[in-house]
Amino acid sequence: MSASSPCGVYTDVSDILYFCRRDLDNQEFAYRFKEYHPDDTQRNYPYFTNRTITASSGPCFAYGQTKRHYFNPDEGKMAMWYYEFSNGTNNGNVTIPVQYEAASSTTYLYRGIVPPQNATIYDCGPRYMWMYAHMSPVSPLPSDGPDPNSIFYLCPITVSAVANAMQPAHQVPNGIARLAAASIALQGRVQDPPYLWEQYQFYPVGSPWEIHSQPPSVVGANMAEFAIASISSMDALNTGVVIPGEQPALGSRLVFTWAQALGLLLSIVAAHLVLLVLIFEAELFRRRVIRGSGAEDKVRLLGKTGREGWRTAVTGRNEGRTGEGGALLGGREAEHVGEGVVEESGTGAVAVATIAGEGGGEHGGK
Repeated sequence: MSASSPCGVYTDVSDILYFCRRDLDNQEFAYRFKEYHPDDTQRNYPYFTNRTITASSGPCFAYGQTKRHYFNPDEGKMAMWYYEFSNGTNNGNVTIPVQYEAASSTTYLYRGIVPPQNATIYDCGPRYMWMYAHMSPVSPLPSDGPDPNSIFYLCPITVSAVANAMQPAHQVPNGIARLAAASIALQGRVQDPPYLWEQYQFYPVGSPWEIHSQPPSVVGANMAEFAIASISSMDALNTGVVIPGEQPALGSRLVFTWAQALGLLLSIVAAHLVLLVLIFEAELFRRRVIRGSGAEDKVRLLGKTGREGWRTAVTGRNEGRTGEGGALLGGREAEHVGEGVVEESGTGAVAVATIAGEGGGEHGGK
């Protein structure tokens, strides 16, 4: 996230990892610490704590260039620009190596002669540093006099103590806090005396840390954000310290051996065989049920046919009582019905129908 990106208001650090808050006079950025189990050497399973640290900038002061002078104190080894600046109330001066300046660029400065951890001139407390920035003009004026487009900024940068620290090892020391506050200007190397530890960092046009057409508050925001980014990088890259506390449980991952894979394959095959047996048994049971249902229907059909034959025989018997023609007709009908029952029905109902037919014929004859 660059310093010019939108930044919201944070209230609960439990839901964020890296956050910021800005208003006119305060540019604040913060970082939330995390822990790892000692055995998690790859740092794959972080545990996010409620410990946070912030870096902020107070109001920045802007100064216009009043004078510029080129000099070469080391016979070409370190050509310098000497600047004087003022805002009408306060005045100052600074020297910047020519190699760290360019048109439309931004140069950040740490103006100490000792490391920031031991600074005594440009510090304002154990975790507080005054930092400079120079916005070079797009086209510097040919004269070495005033140039309204060459602007210097002075910003107070503070790195807080760690909030919710439960043990001394959780704290970030004062020296490291001031080192982080000056980090946007540090080169990572020391120059020869008399400029020992006076550091300059150059950011060309187009860089997210470049400040052209930006208000002074963005200059302070850049410095504060760089400070918190340095602390977050330190937390990620430096070796951790093992202390007692709530260590997160390590995650797990699935590991297969050939023996385990073979066992899994056999289990899958056995499960499919059991499933096939169950399907086969279910099909046999279904067929038995269907066959049984057909037999019951046939018995009901035979019973119905037998009863019809009996009624037909009785009818022939009654008709036979009325005369010889009726007896003959009744007997034939009974016999025909009996014979028909033999063809359609089975043994059980056939006997009943046949007996009924014969009886009807005899009675009809009489």
